[in-house]
Amino acid sequence: MGESHSSTQILRARTAADSRSAWIAAIAIPLMLLAPALWNGYPLLQWDTGGYLARWYEGYLVPSRSTTFGLYLHFGEDSSFWINLGFQALTTLWILQLTLRVLGMPQPLRSWP
Repeated sequence: MGESHSSTQILRARTAADSRSAWIAAIAIPLMLLAPALWNGYPLLQWDTGGYLARWYEGYLVPSRSTTFGLYLHFGEDSSFWINLGFQALTTLWILQLTLRVLGMPQPLRSWP
C-alpha cells in the first residue's frame, strides 16, 4: 500500500515538472524567435515589404505581390509590425508542435534525458 502511494507521488512530481518545463518552453521558444528583432529594436523587414503594403493602399494587383499578405501587414502597422511578428512566432511554435505530434512525439520533453 505504501509503495503505491509513493509511486503516485513520484508520478505527480514528474507531471508537475513536465508541466513547468512545457510552460517554460512555450514562453522561451517564441522569445528566441523574436530575439533578432528585440536585439535590433525593430522587426526585421525585407526590401520588398513596401510592395506588399502598397497593394492594399493602391488597390491594384501586381504579379508576385499578395494582396492578402499586404492586408495582414496593414493590421500590424499601428504596432510597428510587432503584432505580426508575435503572431508569426506563435504560429511557428504551433506548427512545430503539430509536426512533433505527427512524428509521434506529442510530448518532446519526455524524450529528452
